[in-house]
Amino acid sequence: TKPRVRMTAVVEASNKKARVLLPDVVRPLRYDLRLTPDLAKFTIAGEEVIKVSVKGATKVVTLHALEITFSRVTATVPNSNELFMVKRIEENEKEQTVSFHFAKEIPAGEAFLSIHFVAQLNDKLCGFYRAKYMVGKEEKYMAVSQMEPSDARRAFPCWDEPAAKAVFAVTLVVPTGAVALSNMPVHRETACDDLKEVEFESSPLMSTYLVAFVVGEFDFVEGTTKSGVKVRVYTPVGKSKQGKFALDMAVWTLDYYTDYYQVAYPLPKSDMIAIPDFAAGAMENWGLITYRETALLIDEAVSSVTAKQRVAYVVAHELAHQWFGNLVTMQWWNNLWLNEGFATFAGTQAVDKKFPQWDSWTSFVTDDLFGALRLDALESSHPIEVEVASPTDVNEIFDAISYSKGASVIRMLAFHIGEEAFRKGLNIYLKRHSYSNTVTEDLWQALSEASNVDVKKAMDAWVKKTGYPVLSVTRANGRLELTQERFLSSGKKDTSGQLWWIPVPVKVPDDQVAGIPNKFEVIDRSHSLELGRTRWVKVNHGQTGVYRVKYSSEMLQAIEDAIKAGALDASDRLGVIADTFALADSGHIKTSLALSLLHAYDNEDNCAVWEKLLSNISNVCRVWRDEPNSKQLLALRRAIVKPHALKLGWDPKPDDTDLTVRLRNRLLRVLVLSDDEDTIAEALRRFAAGTVTSDQWNVVYPAVAAHLAKGAENLIDIFHKVRKTCMFPRARCC
Repeated sequence: TKPRVRMTAVVEASNKKARVLLPDVVRPLRYDLRLTPDLAKFTIAGEEVIKVSVKGATKVVTLHALEITFSRVTATVPNSNELFMVKRIEENEKEQTVSFHFAKEIPAGEAFLSIHFVAQLNDKLCGFYRAKYMVGKEEKYMAVSQMEPSDARRAFPCWDEPAAKAVFAVTLVVPTGAVALSNMPVHRETACDDLKEVEFESSPLMSTYLVAFVVGEFDFVEGTTKSGVKVRVYTPVGKSKQGKFALDMAVWTLDYYTDYYQVAYPLPKSDMIAIPDFAAGAMENWGLITYRETALLIDEAVSSVTAKQRVAYVVAHELAHQWFGNLVTMQWWNNLWLNEGFATFAGTQAVDKKFPQWDSWTSFVTDDLFGALRLDALESSHPIEVEVASPTDVNEIFDAISYSKGASVIRMLAFHIGEEAFRKGLNIYLKRHSYSNTVTEDLWQALSEASNVDVKKAMDAWVKKTGYPVLSVTRANGRLELTQERFLSSGKKDTSGQLWWIPVPVKVPDDQVAGIPNKFEVIDRSHSLELGRTRWVKVNHGQTGVYRVKYSSEMLQAIEDAIKAGALDASDRLGVIADTFALADSGHIKTSLALSLLHAYDNEDNCAVWEKLLSNISNVCRVWRDEPNSKQLLALRRAIVKPHALKLGWDPKPDDTDLTVRLRNRLLRVLVLSDDEDTIAEALRRFAAGTVTSDQWNVVYPAVAAHLAKGAENLIDIFHKVRKTCMFPRARCC
């Protein structure tokens, strides 16, 4: 059918807010954009010709622009010599728009807008901005872009909405010695005195928030994927070796995603660049991904295991966006989770495949699943899919709900329908919607076709409603009884009556055959099924479900025995301790019951499980720190941690895994923070002797800081010397 022409700026509304959208009588098809950034005057001289589709004859063309000065605006139409002149330019600072009022109507069909303007090379870390860096004692600037969510309008006039996809042909005019980068490869360079004109190839259809420009001085390392995609990592001058780890990760990840989705990476190159002055962790600009230096660069001589894990994940996350977000883009910002939830899931999946020794899915449970459950248990939480009136509101939903809960519900669904159907559904989704925009229901439809499951019916509550359930589980007369209700960290009783579709995988002792299936679904308030005579049953096996589980006291005792016997894997041990302490924090069970469970973990050796144990104990200590028994809780923490710390020792061993290194230093840090005299003394000794390794600074810092505060003269001179000369960045920042 013929699309309705949108003539007013605010016309689409949900039941809560009206979306602020541009009139759609004129829409962009192609931008030919020429920018000349001046790194001395901090301005951008711009010229653009925008090929547009005019749906109905109009005298007014409205698009986005912010902090831009216009010098000349005209329009032409094909097969005509007529020049349409602007008689008035109307700027709306509140809506961040500009309206060009022409003397005559531009007829329906195709037209070309020609705009000459000057924009600001600002210092706001958004739009096309200047980033300061030092070369020795010399202060220098580079030009960098950050357009998401709605700052392309600061760099050039445009239709700055995700659905307004167009082709971009970019030309940058820069100093002869500078490196100029954009989304696409260089088509040609032309010298002009002390400047050069760098013309890039035309892009595929893409959204404005993905457009990118960088101008500066860089070194690089490069590689090539199996399909011939050139990958480069750009670094500060002299640090190209620090880009090698990220380069290897990127080349491998592009090949992995291409194979997994059975959809080729759409561009001929993929650049990644480290920026010294950058607000976000990274930004997925198509073909030119920008990063904080700490999220991209690795010095193999000194970087910690944790630093490598972060770089590997951030690279995998941003590259996942090249498919989910760039090739297929959300229709509007209320579907941000389609970008961020999926990239979070896929990034973890890729890192786990590349580095299985890091046990990334168990870390995902700790960091993402439990992080989402913690935030979403608040009465003030919001749904994954939340209405956004204006792009200026988008930053409010860049949180653990969009990222971590979004990723967790995708993981839950993937486990339920199975990997084969999941991959097939993603392939359908990506191929069907390439170079276009989608809503959540488009993904559900593709996954339904692949799995023969009514995915929309199952998932609507998870995406469109706030919160998640707690399953109360009891056993009686050989049956398992389950009841669901919303979990609130305040301990309040939910009165909304909300129900969820809950997939329930279970585990029982390996030596027993129970009457219960290995997975089932709870869709009503209560559910009952035959259990048999099994000794114990772990509900939410693998922690793939996005919910809490509250066991009866006798069922929890049986699970405690299973943990002691080593019958549960790491993710299940994580789930038991996390749910139990969350229930204690909210007043559903007694804190003493949660603390008594800790003894089941006397032989724990998994890093992620230990981190959750320590986090829970620390929370209890923090809550009770002003109470008379606070010292007893610190003593309990020392008693639990110290035997394991002594076993691991301070110094690395030849058979250490990456996670062993991480666990060793985590345990030692907790002992320092628990006022363990032996550990503090050893930390101070190593600091004074100058034998602290990169992984140990997190242990040594609090010990040194505490003694400096007490005026420890013997450490102050050492501290200042380390601060000035230490090769480890974190030491210099303290």
